[in-house]
Amino acid sequence: MLKKIIIFISILLFSFNVFGQNQPVSTPLNTEFAKDNNELKINLAMSIGGLPEITYERFIADNMGVGLSAAISLDNSLATNAIILPYYRVYFGSKKAAGFFIEGNGAMVVEKQYSYNYDHYGYYSSSSTSSVAHFGLGAALGVKFLTRNGLLGEIHLGLGRLFINNGDAVYPRIGLTLGKRF
Repeated sequence: MLKKIIIFISILLFSFNVFGQNQPVSTPLNTEFAKDNNELKINLAMSIGGLPEITYERFIADNMGVGLSAAISLDNSLATNAIILPYYRVYFGSKKAAGFFIEGNGAMVVEKQYSYNYDHYGYYSSSSTSSVAHFGLGAALGVKFLTRNGLLGEIHLGLGRLFINNGDAVYPRIGLTLGKRF
């Protein structure tokens, strides 16, 4: 379990390092790319569902970006405790990093795992809860709308597949997002 988490974080950090090295150098001739390369967003759709999600995205070119979304459960009745989701996007709009996009993502989903204990007569005696992490890969489609002053709205929808020891499961990638470009 710990080994999987360490491997996942190492791959994530390596991917940000590799993509970060491809950025153009900010010179007086290239000042347009140097500004407004970051976004901070909140996903309202996930927040309504009890799992608020905050996202940071950095643009590595006018039509590409990498980001990291993190969601933590506020509702104890949900099976999911947290989601960490790095992603890579390609944009097809005429504005910088706006318009229609496709996304490839990975996910680490931490879920509650319940175990129930029964006595030798078959009656329930106690239960325990632990957390288990699952990893997966997915894709999404969406569109990003951008105002002149850097406010943005985004809608995206997709699915991912979690790789679990005793079977497979899917995770949704749903977003109605508001944010700010800076």
